[in-house]
Amino acid sequence: MNIKCDGLELDSFPSALFEKGSKVKELILSKNRIPAVPPEVSQLCSLRILKLDCNAITHIPPEIGMLSELQLLDLSSNNLAALPLELGTLYMLKYLNLLDNPLRVSSPGREFHEAYFGKSSAAARAEAKHSGMGESMARRSASSTLHVRTYTKQLLACLRSEMDPELKELVSSAAQQ
Repeated sequence: MNIKCDGLELDSFPSALFEKGSKVKELILSKNRIPAVPPEVSQLCSLRILKLDCNAITHIPPEIGMLSELQLLDLSSNNLAALPLELGTLYMLKYLNLLDNPLRVSSPGREFHEAYFGKSSAAARAEAKHSGMGESMARRSASSTLHVRTYTKQLLACLRSEMDPELKELVSSAAQQ
């Protein structure tokens, strides 16, 4: 089941959404006024695509790490200052867009993001446009898809390296199963 609620000026996740649970494969809540992702997002266990770009999101809960099927996560153009380390548990994730967020210097992954794209958000936007991060998945070339996957893979590895050793061992053993 695909749910598309973009541009509806929503200020929260629709509560009826969580009743659908494992049936939801794609959720698009772009261009709304949502300030936070609720912990109940973990109930959407079959979610593969989650687009939350152009909202007012300031917080991503650790429960995001329970979305083990997630392949695409777009959090661009929000107000995120930090990322949960649990993003590192998303082994199926192939595409992660964090552009235009005020990530704090001490935020996990911030140094990597700046090293990869440079400190200028204008440069990051130009690189993203060049690599296809702002275009639909279908229109991207194979080389730009590889670029985005490389960025995503490297950022997730960076987040994993900052995890608590016990959590890292647990995630590693779960990924091997």
